[in-house]
Amino acid sequence: MMFPLMTYPDGTEIVYSNIRRDSKGNDFVRVYAEKWNDEKRRFDSISIIFPDGNAEIDGFPKQQADLIVSGIKSKSDIIWELAEDAYAKLRTDS
Repeated sequence: MMFPLMTYPDGTEIVYSNIRRDSKGNDFVRVYAEKWNDEKRRFDSISIIFPDGNAEIDGFPKQQADLIVSGIKSKSDIIWELAEDAYAKLRTDS
């Protein structure tokens, strides 16, 4: 499940997942950034996996992508806490 985190003034939407577990049993959180690109008629996107911080960038200009990625990474502790809360809520609601 994805949860809204913030919207930049240019319309870029940032969302995050609840905590998930990979095939090796490690917890992770996925953060997405996306913005509609009228010229390309598709979304530009960034996907970041925490805790390692690896980012996949598709379509965003490098300078803009670097700003978005660094902004998201600077909030990784807050994002992780929000994801933990979301995970706990999902477990109690089921």
